[in-house]
This record gives sequence, C-alpha cells and structure tokens, in this order.
Amino acid sequence: MAIIYTSVISSISGGWQGYSIRQAVGLVNITNPGFNTGQVRVTFLMSSGAASANLDACYIGAGIASPTYDFDGSQVQLFFGGAANKTGITGAVSFTSDFAPFTFNFSTAVSMLISTHWSGTEVDFQYDPTTGNNNTSYLLQSVGTEGATAPSGSWGGAGDLPVNIIEFIPPVTIPANPFVNDWSVFSR
Repeated sequence: MAIIYTSVISSISGGWQGYSIRQAVGLVNITNPGFNTGQVRVTFLMSSGAASANLDACYIGAGIASPTYDFDGSQVQLFFGGAANKTGITGAVSFTSDFAPFTFNFSTAVSMLISTHWSGTEVDFQYDPTTGNNNTSYLLQSVGTEGATAPSGSWGGAGDLPVNIIEFIPPVTIPANPFVNDWSVFSR
C-alpha cells in the first residue's frame, strides 16, 4: 500500500452543511507509486464541532486544468462500509472510504480531484491550510452533482476539505491454484 497524499491537519473550518466541495490536489503534492491502475481510498478528518454531519456522496478522479473543479471523466464513487454515504459523524473523528478500483495517470494528469457533498446539523473539518498547489472550490447546492464531470453553478474558491490521506494499492492478482480439480492425487 502506498500513501500518495497526506496533509498536516492544523486548522478548523466550520459551517459546511449544504455545500458541495471539490478539492483538486496538485500533482506536486502527490507521490507517484509507480503504477497507474489499482485501488484507492481516502481518509477524512472532522473537528470537535461536527454534530450529526453527513457525507452524502464522494467521488475521486482526475481533474482538468480549467476549471479546476471539473473531472476529466475518470471519476469513481467512493463508498463507506458498502454505503454511498457516511452519516451521523460527530466530534473530532477520522473515517476512511472503502477501496475502489481506480486508474490515474501520474505522468499526464493535471490533478487528483475529490468531490463531496455535506449535510447535517454542523459540518466542521480539520484541514491543512498550507497545501500549496491544491485548489478547493465550493457551491451551496443540493446533493446530486458530486459525480458530474462538469457541474453547473457559480463555484467559489478557497473552501476547505478534510482530506487527510489518499492511499493507492496495485491491483490484487490471485494466482491460479494448481490443485483445483486435480483428483488424480486420490486415484489408486
């Protein structure tokens, strides 16, 4: 397993309920693991002010140069314990998505883009304010465009997203079992 992105969480930002947030992690901040196809998962970190927060949907994929909040069409949905959302998040907790099949060209991509929508009583994050070469955009809207390649609306900049770690592992190959259906070992 390779940790391809990690942030130093040191600030708190609150009141993100009802927002879609997209974070474009610049390639300069991503470690190339040496393979392009594998499984990806993301860890998020909430702050102590989070109360009954919900991550309604989350997608990850390659971004484009402009606008930085658009996918290139490679996005995949992330799940949490098999569910498309993570609900009832309260307090300073971290949570991690399930692994999802993912292809990302570390040589030619512009950025790795994480798209989310949040709801609940209070959505407060811990985040890294010093992640240069990352662009975060936000829009107050209803859930439903997180997986859109080019979402409509007037997106603002300088939002925050509690992405703490992105992990990437190569595809798992299970070798063939040479003993399957070989009943000759039991013959007399």
